[in-house]
Amino acid sequence: MVRLLALLVAALKKFGAELLTALGFSIVTYTGMNVVFDMLIQNLQTNISNLPSAMAQLFFLSGGGDAINIILSAGAFKLSMKAASKIKISGKGAAV
Repeated sequence: MVRLLALLVAALKKFGAELLTALGFSIVTYTGMNVVFDMLIQNLQTNISNLPSAMAQLFFLSGGGDAINIILSAGAFKLSMKAASKIKISGKGAAV
C-alpha cells in the first residue's frame, strides 16, 4: 500500500503540472470559442431577421438552418482538434 501511494505521488509530481497546464489551456480555448461562436450566431440572427419574411421562410424550409448548424459544428470540431493537438505529454512526446 505504501509503495502504491509512493508511486501515485511520484506520478502526480511528474505529470501534475502538465495536466494543470493542459486543463487551463482547454478552459481558455473553450471560453474563447464560446465567445466567438456567440458573436457569430448573433450576427447570423441579425442578418436573417433583416430578410423579408417570405425569403426567411423559404430559407428555413429548404434546410438553411440545418446547413448553418452543420457548418458551425464543423468549425467547432476543427478548432477543438487544433487545440487538442497542441497539448503534449512529456512521457512520449506525442500529441494527445
